[in-house]
Amino acid sequence: HRHDLDFEIDGVVIKVDDIAQRERLGVTSRAPRWAIAYKFPPEERTTTLLDIQVSVGRTGRATPFAVLDPVFVGGSTVGMATLHNQDQVALKDVRPGDTVVVRKAGDVPHPIDSHRAQIAHQNQLYNTLDDPEISDADYDALVRELRTLEADHPELAVPDSPTRQVGGAVSATIDPVTPRVPMMSLDNAMDVDELRAWADRVARGLDGATPTFVCELKFDGLAISLRYEEGGFVQAATRGDGRVGEDVTANVATIDEIPHRLPEHAPPVVEVRGEVYMTRSSFEQLNERALAAGGKAFVNPRNSAAGSLRQKDASVTASRNLSFWSHQLGEVVGGPDPESHLAMLEFA
Repeated sequence: HRHDLDFEIDGVVIKVDDIAQRERLGVTSRAPRWAIAYKFPPEERTTTLLDIQVSVGRTGRATPFAVLDPVFVGGSTVGMATLHNQDQVALKDVRPGDTVVVRKAGDVPHPIDSHRAQIAHQNQLYNTLDDPEISDADYDALVRELRTLEADHPELAVPDSPTRQVGGAVSATIDPVTPRVPMMSLDNAMDVDELRAWADRVARGLDGATPTFVCELKFDGLAISLRYEEGGFVQAATRGDGRVGEDVTANVATIDEIPHRLPEHAPPVVEVRGEVYMTRSSFEQLNERALAAGGKAFVNPRNSAAGSLRQKDASVTASRNLSFWSHQLGEVVGGPDPESHLAMLEFA
């Protein structure tokens, strides 16, 4: 029933509840071992194939792609799709005018260098320019394929691989922020078997103990950290690459759901982390205004929210009717020391 909600979700996040157990499990270079994002199966829609064209990558590899009659699937409008394999296109006798199924996923391996180039390009478009060319599921598939290829060919691993990075680069037009506690990404589980495998790894990491888990909706928004000092809101930053984010304080301050002051007796320093998102109804109103003004429609709520936060004029952000959902704490100085995630949420 997720489509009945007034906001976009693309899965659920499952976390170990006990903080002491989290500390035992630890983190990798980019994600905590005690949490995982269970992604919903890819959505499918039918549309018409308008043309088949070919793009040539930096390695000289030719990749056919489909030009489609744009179709809205999984929260975004898809007008192009990689066909991956020209032989399969010929074998299936795919031609312009055919009715095709668009699925927001991909599972055909590419060469390692092609994968890295594609992922770096999509990171720039998605995280920095808020103008993606492919769906989230296609992007996730590319990253997963690259990890598999790197595992199969360790001799080709490089230290700056996208698989060792979190999120995207910081925009050159926005001031950088280095959080005291890094904002990490999450590993994904794409099906029940992968989810069970993660749970088994957690149990092994806890010497066979059975942990209590908490489950939350995975909002399809932009990760944000809110910093309060002496009860006052002083800074908002995006995740960026996990180590350095973007200062979006002025724009976040326009979101009605975010308080400018915390209640009395709040800790001297507290960071509240969550997602800034745009509801479906606000997205529809935004597109109505854009089209009425002679502009083009926005692609999806997630990127509309991200683009709204990166406006130079905070009054533009204020007009976008953004929302915020908190799900974690970052740095806390002088506050309580919760023993569980549920206690942390109650405090937040």
